[in-house]
Amino acid sequence: MQNAVATDADLIVQKLRDRSVPCVSYVKILEQRVAELDQKAFRTEMQRFLPTRIVDATVDQSSYWDAVRNTVHDEVQKIVRTLA
Repeated sequence: MQNAVATDADLIVQKLRDRSVPCVSYVKILEQRVAELDQKAFRTEMQRFLPTRIVDATVDQSSYWDAVRNTVHDEVQKIVRTLA
């Protein structure tokens, strides 16, 4: 996982302003997309970029998927709190 990468919520706010997107609309769409996260679709996408041995050792492991899902959830919650 990319532990050293921080989500810049202020940048997100600025981008939403630049595009005249209401924060409420963005949060709703963001939460819908998170709810639609699918392990099989994620694996398919990762297979496009990663060697099979890496996919087998990481993406195919349930603990990896749990970590991805938890990280996405946590980052989305940070953004939602910033936009609230």
